[in-house]
Amino acid sequence: GLKEEGFLAHPATLDLVKRAAKALRMKHQWLIRESGGSDARAVRASRRGVPTAVVAIPARRTGGPLSLLSAADLHQTAALVRQILTTPYTGEKGSR
Repeated sequence: GLKEEGFLAHPATLDLVKRAAKALRMKHQWLIRESGGSDARAVRASRRGVPTAVVAIPARRTGGPLSLLSAADLHQTAALVRQILTTPYTGEKGSR
């Protein structure tokens, strides 16, 4: 995700996600949440700062114990995360 309440994704991590999606020829969209969110803000603020972005699975009714999602979306999100983990990070803190 690009933006959540109190959190703005690090530009270098957004670039990493874009490059990973492009390598998979995967369509994607940026998430901007006005309320709620993830632990990304706390992670980014820890220590000297951790470059952070959020990858979300498209789903409905995520606020409760059950959510509705597409199996294809789940598999594509898993493929994107695998690609992100194997794509070189070229951000300001050096390579991973």
